[in-house]
Amino acid sequence: MKKLFAILLTLALVLSMGTMALAASDGVITIDNAIVGVTYEIYKMFDFTPVSENSSQGRYSVVAEWENFLKSDEAKKYLSVNDETGTIEWVGSEEETRKAEFAKLAVSYAVTNHIDATKSEKATSSTVEFGSLDLGYYAINTTLGTVCILTNTNSSIKVVEKNTVPEIEKYVQEDSEESNTDGGWGKVNDAAIGETVNFKSEITVGKGSQGFVMHDTMATGLNFGSTVSVTDKNGTVASENYTLKTTGTCGCTFEIVFEDSYIATLSQEDVITVTYSAVLTDEAEIATGIANSVYLAYGENSSLQTQPKTTKTYTWKMDVFKWTKEGQTEKALAGATFELRTSKTDENSKIKFTKVENAEVPTYKVDSSGSASITTDASGAFEIVGLDSGTYYLYETAAPDGYNKLSEPKTVEISATYDDTAISADYMINGAAPATIKVENKTGSLLPETGGIGTTIFYVVGGLMMLAAVVLLVSKKRMSSFA
Repeated sequence: MKKLFAILLTLALVLSMGTMALAASDGVITIDNAIVGVTYEIYKMFDFTPVSENSSQGRYSVVAEWENFLKSDEAKKYLSVNDETGTIEWVGSEEETRKAEFAKLAVSYAVTNHIDATKSEKATSSTVEFGSLDLGYYAINTTLGTVCILTNTNSSIKVVEKNTVPEIEKYVQEDSEESNTDGGWGKVNDAAIGETVNFKSEITVGKGSQGFVMHDTMATGLNFGSTVSVTDKNGTVASENYTLKTTGTCGCTFEIVFEDSYIATLSQEDVITVTYSAVLTDEAEIATGIANSVYLAYGENSSLQTQPKTTKTYTWKMDVFKWTKEGQTEKALAGATFELRTSKTDENSKIKFTKVENAEVPTYKVDSSGSASITTDASGAFEIVGLDSGTYYLYETAAPDGYNKLSEPKTVEISATYDDTAISADYMINGAAPATIKVENKTGSLLPETGGIGTTIFYVVGGLMMLAAVVLLVSKKRMSSFA
């Protein structure tokens, strides 16, 4: 009896919750450092009958609902019942791992066989108390996933919850050269429509946790790439240790369900890293962060969850106005054709667009399958939307009839500033608040053209000079003949 008592007491300590003593009908279990939202359940497995006023001596007897448990082959690896005396004894080595295994086996039996908990309390503060308990041997289970076996013979005992909840963080990668010194990972980035955006979620494992399900939700404007990569301290995690779900996901974009057997191999503070990507689509709102949020469900039946963590992806626009000066006013010009490039020397750097139908202002969205040319209408104005930050060159490839086209492109610098604390971003154009890029045209030709008025003048003047020379020569000959 003493041997069993000592083993069970040690078991309680190993499994992180302390020890507990119960006197007849007035025992109290107080759990300190309880985790708010976690449900604590206690199951009485054995009654304890003291043989004297010294409650440390007595005998255990099995509660009826647990008789089959002690008869099972799994339980017999840890406990045996003496048929003659009815005493319960520990079997085999007293290694801590075996005691933990027995603890989990007992609570699993209770849950699987629908044994009602003796008492159940959901933590609303850092303290949970179970009162009016009979002397006995109790198993404690929590929805966090931690299992503990407790016993003692004092009438009141405090148990300290030493388990921790898991955590999750989320990051998005900015691809600009300025940000890539640290890999570019942060809470905010920007991108062009059609560009692939990389995301990373990091799960920090809590002690005793189970039931991990990662839920990721992408707002309109992000199209999930349908694959994930999962790594931990040992490298790539085998696919059989998790399941990726993109349907039946309770409203989120995708879920990753982790196997409890895999989570059990990790230690507290170990990190699981999940990387994945999405394409920024033409549904992305301009200068409005496109959110991607993640949270982790955990615990028994994945009934608990962490606070959501969010990143935002931005995309920008450029406004252009084609005009000429007419008196003191700016007159809009139709018929000017433009291209936008990312390189001043490479013609293959042209950006292609698709025109947005029925837009109030002629609007062109970045689209790799569209056209590279934009021609102004009578308004002279147009918008280019869905741009990443960076340096652009606005070329005028054709001017309206009677006007000069630009001899050099307009350089447009879109720069973004990120605030990871507020999870927001803003942008500037050419170092100032976003403003319309104005392109002025003036009348006249840059150079004389073949058949134009410039060449005609040269021909006329040359002809007159030649005629004058002939007249002068003839006159000199006549005068010499009369001399």
